[in-house]
Amino acid sequence: MVSGHKNIVDFYGAYYHQALRTPLLPEGLWIATEFITGATLQDLIGTRKTLGERWISYICKQITTGLFHLQKKNIIHHDIKPENILITSLGEVKIGEFGFATCGGKSSSTSGTITYSAPEVLANFGKNKLEYDHKADIWSLGIAAIEMAEGLSFSKLPQQKLIEKITRGPTPTLTPWGKWSDKFRSFISECLQREPSRRPSARQLLSHPFIGEIWGERGVQKNIAQQLHRGMKH
Repeated sequence: MVSGHKNIVDFYGAYYHQALRTPLLPEGLWIATEFITGATLQDLIGTRKTLGERWISYICKQITTGLFHLQKKNIIHHDIKPENILITSLGEVKIGEFGFATCGGKSSSTSGTITYSAPEVLANFGKNKLEYDHKADIWSLGIAAIEMAEGLSFSKLPQQKLIEKITRGPTPTLTPWGKWSDKFRSFISECLQREPSRRPSARQLLSHPFIGEIWGERGVQKNIAQQLHRGMKH
């Protein structure tokens, strides 16, 4: 079970609804999940354009903790991105939207959002059907971290050019003239190791100093909650 973890949106059940029974609801599979009062990480970024480093550190730690839980359950999320990260009204961070998730620890699926997809995932758009593991989600986290800090300049490229950039182009990095610490730059570098065998697992990443040494973590959580409250009022 994925549920029962503080950084994962709880799953309560699923059922198939027939339109003949209740015409007001479309026919199909309905999934019942935890109701989150708050916003998405994408919404939070939208209220400020970019986030401060302590906020990014806190959010990345919570996501990584959730990914470690998924890793232990042999689940690959496949679509880690700000739109699928929920932040509660208390500033808690939860991974949601498991529509592309796979079980078993290995996958060859190309599902997900290309902008955040790891090179080994995009390699399967050709004739290859190579298996990869949960470390593909770590790459996605690294891209999301860059987006929190500086936005993504390459996200609007045509699909084929975007795939080529991710699989063959330079590895994305923070701008060299930015205000970011060496710890943050190191964290991004670790997440975006092009070779999966060199990329840390979620468990290994939790010991990285960027997310393992957060000063005033409770205060950061409170500040994020306050920002969400202000943003939702406007």
